[in-house]
Amino acid sequence: MSLIPILTTSKFLILRYPLRAASWSTKRTHQVCSFIWAYGLLLPILFFAVDKDDVHFNYRVYNCEYGYNSDAWKKFMPIASFLVSVVPNMIIVATSVPTLKYLADAGKSARRVGGSAPRQGAITVALTAVFYCISTLPYTVYHITNSFIKDPPDLFSLCLYKLSFFLLILNVVANFYIYALTIRSFRRFLFSKLHMVTSLIVSIRTSNVVIAPTTSELQFLDIIKI
Repeated sequence: MSLIPILTTSKFLILRYPLRAASWSTKRTHQVCSFIWAYGLLLPILFFAVDKDDVHFNYRVYNCEYGYNSDAWKKFMPIASFLVSVVPNMIIVATSVPTLKYLADAGKSARRVGGSAPRQGAITVALTAVFYCISTLPYTVYHITNSFIKDPPDLFSLCLYKLSFFLLILNVVANFYIYALTIRSFRRFLFSKLHMVTSLIVSIRTSNVVIAPTTSELQFLDIIKI
C-alpha cells in the first residue's frame, strides 16, 4: 500500500524539480527503496513483536487474520493505523493536488502557443489517487474506531468490516484497468504480448494437427498392400 504514495510523490518531484530528479544517483535510489520496504514491514513486525500466535480464521470474510487481542494493541493500533493508512492518504492528497495543478498549467501554456499537452498523465494520477483513498479509508476508519468501541453493533462489526475489506481488493484490481485505459503505450504493450501468445498457441495447435488421407490416397495404399 505504500507504493501508490511513492508513485504520486515521484511524479510530483519530477515536475517540481526536473533537474534534480534527473541527477539522482543509484545509491540514493536504493536508499529510498529500502526505506519504502522498511516502512511497509512496520505492521508485520508489530505482529511478531506483540503476539505472533494471535491468528484466527475470520468467518466474516473467510480469511486467516491477525487477532489484535492483546492489550498492547489498544495503544499500538491507533498509531499503527495512522502511520500505515492515514499518512499514505495524506501524502497522496498533498502530492496529487499540486501535480494536477502543474499538468493543468502545462496544458494552458501549450494551448497559448497553439499546441496541446497530453492529458493521460493527469488522468492517471487522479484516478490512481481517488481509487486508493476510496479503497483504504473505510478499512482505516474501521480499525481506528474499533479500538474505542467495546460492544460494536452488527452493522459496524459485520457490514462495515466486509465492505472495508473488499474495498481493499478494489485498489489492487483497479490499477491494471487505470493504466490500460489511460496509458496508450501500456495498451500497445498488452496487445503485443497478447498477439505473441495467440500466435504461439495457433502455431502449436497447427503443428499437432494430423491431416486425414483422402479417398484416392486410401485406394492407392490398398493397391500397394495387394
